[in-house]
Amino acid sequence: MQLWAVLLIPLVVISTITGIILLLRHQRVRLHQLSTEKETLQHRLAAVLDHEKQLVSETSALQYQIARLGDQQKQFASIYEPYANFIHNISHDMRTPLQSIQTTLDNMAKCGLDEVGLWRQHHAIVADEVQWFADLIQKLSQLSRLETPETPLVRESVNLNSVIEYAIMTLGEAAETQDIELRYQGPDRLPRVFGDRQSLRQVLINLVQNGIKYAKAEGGEVVVSVEADEKCVYVHIADDGIGIAADVLPKIFDTAYRAPDVRNFRRKGSGLGLAITKRIIEQHGGTIQVQSQLHEGTTFSFDLPLYLPEQ
Repeated sequence: MQLWAVLLIPLVVISTITGIILLLRHQRVRLHQLSTEKETLQHRLAAVLDHEKQLVSETSALQYQIARLGDQQKQFASIYEPYANFIHNISHDMRTPLQSIQTTLDNMAKCGLDEVGLWRQHHAIVADEVQWFADLIQKLSQLSRLETPETPLVRESVNLNSVIEYAIMTLGEAAETQDIELRYQGPDRLPRVFGDRQSLRQVLINLVQNGIKYAKAEGGEVVVSVEADEKCVYVHIADDGIGIAADVLPKIFDTAYRAPDVRNFRRKGSGLGLAITKRIIEQHGGTIQVQSQLHEGTTFSFDLPLYLPEQ
């Protein structure tokens, strides 16, 4: 069979020849007819290549969207995980007091009406556990308010000496009961600060209470020290207790976070105290830091702006 015409058309994809279309004609054909067929094929090929470019573009757009969704998923997980852990921890910690209340009530049901001493013991246990729940609810409510930007602080000129004295007097008996020395180290007369008196009291209570909780069980000490410059007052609460591991320090102010090595140390707290403390300090325009070494103690430090008459 005689071959009358041969047509070679290169397939080019992104400046690269990926193949060749070979057309053979065994029938006699005129040149102008071949040109027409060539143009038709070229138009079709151009349409195919345009479609391919569109698919490549759409694929790139889809890959970009997939990458964005992946980033958003990671971001959501980083936000959700602390709250999930918080709910898990709180739910877990609620079991112990609930079980204690249930057991105590069962024991009370077995007591005779004349066993006044046992009734009082059981009543004290239930009252203690109920107070734990009341404190938890109060802290959850306060944390919610602090995370709402519209919640105002009652700012005024505050005597920081009286705030520190209040915390030491309030917790002095608890420290003495555990054979822990609680003392103040600083000037007798501090410059006044600008802030919310009740909130600042709570900050000192939280940090001193935390120090008492983790100081050495017998013969330990918690020291509140203060210094000032022309702009701020700097308060330090130091204990000589079990300390905090270096990898835990960045998380210490997270909501409901508690270091694994202290979760079973004496009685568990709600894990909300330090988160509340940090938010209060930040609302006052201050900062709070923590320094610690395992088995050597922990120091919490925060600063507060001084009160200026024009404020």
